[in-house]
Amino acid sequence: MNQKIKLWVSVGAYVLAGSCAVTTPAQATESLSSSTTEEITEFIAQGGEGAEGGEGFTPYDPYGGEGGEGSEGGEGSEGGEASEGGEGSEGGEASEGGEASEGGEASEGGEVSSNADYMTNIRLMKGHLIAGLDLYMRGEDKMAQTHLEHPAKEILTSLTPNLEKKGLYRPVDAALTNLSELAASGASEREIKKAYEEAMGVLTAAENVVPVGERQSPEFLGEVISTLISTAAAEYEIALQGDSFTDIPEYQDGRGFVATARDLLYNNAQEIVQTNPEAYAQLSTMVGQVSAAWPTIMPPSQPVFSAEEVMEMAEEIEKMTQ
Repeated sequence: MNQKIKLWVSVGAYVLAGSCAVTTPAQATESLSSSTTEEITEFIAQGGEGAEGGEGFTPYDPYGGEGGEGSEGGEGSEGGEASEGGEGSEGGEASEGGEASEGGEASEGGEVSSNADYMTNIRLMKGHLIAGLDLYMRGEDKMAQTHLEHPAKEILTSLTPNLEKKGLYRPVDAALTNLSELAASGASEREIKKAYEEAMGVLTAAENVVPVGERQSPEFLGEVISTLISTAAAEYEIALQGDSFTDIPEYQDGRGFVATARDLLYNNAQEIVQTNPEAYAQLSTMVGQVSAAWPTIMPPSQPVFSAEEVMEMAEEIEKMTQ
């Protein structure tokens, strides 16, 4: 697995290749630009699904929903988990004011240079867990283990200085280790789901140390969502050779990253829409459009989009969020 792809130590360090001209998404968003406020509000209430073109995107939902965004990492429920499992997290919340700049600046090791980088890396960990749980619940235990081990093996090190400053390293490490060890031991689905919820709750607590005003701002959200989508597109490009997916784990990584980007977008819809409802509708449509590249956790026999098309959509999203 390519560390340079996984560890987004600098959001601006990765430059997408290819043209930014994307015909289909542009056509898809055309009608939204002239929508009324009421229509856009309804669009948001539906999670953007009506115009997405990504209806087949249904990662496993441990909270009993129908694979919608609340499940993608269970963020809707995670808030409760976070405040519950992470009294350490409440401490993090309380320290939002003082630790804000530390949240991303704490780059003593040089790994993470901003709050957006910090949040992106946490979201990458969530994406791995989403893919791992989806696979485990479908009986693909060995594949699931690979994804459930990746957060601790590939990403946690880059966040260690930040998490240690906030007193969150040990709970995050413990939760991730517990989940991966349970998966390796062949634990029951119930045990895995419980450990997954605990891990996602602790990761949400870690996200919540970023000041709420910053982490819910359209600029911040756009930067993180764009980077997650760009990372997913890079994974897709690695996974797809010609018309065949030759690297299944990379494809699955991309799906998990898209899932957590979608969750971040839809759960913060109101904050974005207060600033620019049309921009939210367009971004939601574009994210839904690119999501269609990952219709199932196992790659389809024929790709929905070429690697070039996915990269172009990711670049369009990057331009839109800037």
